[in-house]
Amino acid sequence: MIKQDSSGSIPQRHPMKDFWKETKQEIKKDDRGKRDIMIRPRSIRWRYRDKMILADIEGCGSFVFSPWAETQLCNWLKIPTKYFRQCPGELKKAQVEYWLKNRIELNDIWLLRLKGKTVRAVLSRYYEPFDNKKIIKLWEKLGFAERLDCELAFDDTFFYLRALAASDLVHIDSVYRMLPGVYVRNSEVGRSSFSVGPSIFRSGFSNGLVVGTGLIPLFQQRHMWIKEETIEQNFTEAIIESLEMARETIVEMVKASAIPASEDDLLREMDAMEVPEQLRQTSINLFRETSDNSMLTVIDVVTYAARTLPPHERFKLETEVGWMLESVTRMS
Repeated sequence: MIKQDSSGSIPQRHPMKDFWKETKQEIKKDDRGKRDIMIRPRSIRWRYRDKMILADIEGCGSFVFSPWAETQLCNWLKIPTKYFRQCPGELKKAQVEYWLKNRIELNDIWLLRLKGKTVRAVLSRYYEPFDNKKIIKLWEKLGFAERLDCELAFDDTFFYLRALAASDLVHIDSVYRMLPGVYVRNSEVGRSSFSVGPSIFRSGFSNGLVVGTGLIPLFQQRHMWIKEETIEQNFTEAIIESLEMARETIVEMVKASAIPASEDDLLREMDAMEVPEQLRQTSINLFRETSDNSMLTVIDVVTYAARTLPPHERFKLETEVGWMLESVTRMS
């Protein structure tokens, strides 16, 4: 299990026993110094240091903001984030103080999620945490840790668990071997709901895609009105349904392997998916190294390049590829 930094890294597969031991240790390590406070934002005293804005909270001390928390602060105050980040610290302080008085009610309350001396999230008082450690415990309690091979990538804003049914290997041809699987995603800081859906993986966890399931995942728990007594059953049903949907989608991938594709097709699809520039050339080079290219090759090279992205960006691109697969097979 790999915790990714902002530059991204390639997750590695681990034996299941070692995976869960390491996962628990990493989640426990990541939880150190985390705490939550409810506070009236109008009671915060603001100051700056260089270009950074700092919040002085009575009884707690002084805190800097993570990039994500700074984005949320700007959203609350309706300040354009890109502009705010270009401002000197003194101007940031002045804007926060001014817009707090003009856009936030005196008795409004925020939930601040802290880690050490950093604000990692600025959330509504109604936000209900369902943190990563609970998902790991739930996954293990329901027996999926023993039944499915897994990898986990997470950073400060996003949790991305990918699991596959290793016994269900499907040979599309002599090159492509696929496995049905599921994803579990979450965020402790308001970037994502707790959700489950189907995925498909190239043999060996080298790369994969998220299967399109419509606008709503098969299981989605927003961080509000959480009823933990109903989560176990709904979560289990979503895992089973996701695996079945993934198996059905692998059959559709046979169609994609029979649709010829050129480099122009690759470029067109990457434009449509807004593939990051740093991945485009990698995908093109991989495509050029492959003979008998098909639309399945397009899927393969883009998702292979996506392995280096941070978890949230990787999930987003793998979802775009899943929609592309549905589109091309429907048109064939």
